[in-house]
Amino acid sequence: MTIWDYDKVGSDDIIGTIRLHWKDIMDKKYEDYCWMNIYGAPLKVSGDYTDDMNEEPRIASNWRGRILCSLAAAKLKKPKSSIESIEGLIGDEIRDKFGPENSDYPNYELRAKVYSGNALPFPEEDYSIVVSWGDKEIESSKVESKNGLCEWYEPLAWTMVKFPHDHSLEFPPPNVIPDDIPDIFVYLVMDGKKICFKRLDPK
Repeated sequence: MTIWDYDKVGSDDIIGTIRLHWKDIMDKKYEDYCWMNIYGAPLKVSGDYTDDMNEEPRIASNWRGRILCSLAAAKLKKPKSSIESIEGLIGDEIRDKFGPENSDYPNYELRAKVYSGNALPFPEEDYSIVVSWGDKEIESSKVESKNGLCEWYEPLAWTMVKFPHDHSLEFPPPNVIPDDIPDIFVYLVMDGKKICFKRLDPK
């Protein structure tokens, strides 16, 4: 499932993709409202790698937000394709349950320590490390590399992150990361640009 923005002027832009399995839809895994994470390429770039990241979320370098949706499949004698607006169909019960101002989203603590890097691609440049989880980022100080070696040895400023949880559960058990929590991204940054990344499963 691909997610696009809507531009009144010019062409729409792809935001990212959600990977779904037909068997899961048939097994009614998504019949109840659930949060799905969107992954994609960096914004304002183009090329084959960008296209690959936007088409295959498992190799994407960025979290692009999440959507609340419900998916179901039905066997029909005469199926037809159509697009219908859901405006006015979402009741107050759904808004009260899933709206950010009303939902009891649990807090997660993001902490990181950065030690050193070796064999960095540009030997005499300034580098920093950014750790991103959801809509929060923490960054190290900028350190000049010496012959491709950087030494930070610093704890990053920690922050709290809120994520929706699976409402089929009364509340996520302590120290358990639900499946709908997004991945963590670690970026190597040079001159303000993220030049490579490592993607981590929070579980």
